[in-house]
Amino acid sequence: MGLMIFIALGHGLLIGLARVLNARLTLSSHSLWASACNHLVGFGVLCGLLFMGVSNSNLLLQDWFALPPYLYLAGVIGAAYVAVNSYVVPLVGVTLTTLLVMSSQFITSFFVDLALGLVELDSALYLHGMGFGFIGLGLYLSYRRQG
Repeated sequence: MGLMIFIALGHGLLIGLARVLNARLTLSSHSLWASACNHLVGFGVLCGLLFMGVSNSNLLLQDWFALPPYLYLAGVIGAAYVAVNSYVVPLVGVTLTTLLVMSSQFITSFFVDLALGLVELDSALYLHGMGFGFIGLGLYLSYRRQG
């Protein structure tokens, strides 16, 4: 369990670092250029990790083509996310952008789970409502402090 917490904390630090670096690159060039650089570096790193992993396993290239095509939409969504993030971070700041992303992920995941039938509308609904309220209050206070 401790290892998973350490990995999650490291992931959070890397996300914050990536946002700051993308924002700085956006300020010195353009948001689309920052997004392209982000994807080129990420593509290179992931290709290296992938080839190291494939050479040590029996995963074959034709197995990738057997995947359903809708799974590849994640790459398109990720590219759009990074492009928008690179544009928004210099305008509103890293902290508020992170709060907006986290709160939208929380709220969206609740409604997706609700649509898929993974969450029931029972007595715990007030807890979700309180969570949404606290998220909204935190965003309002953070935005008001910056504005």
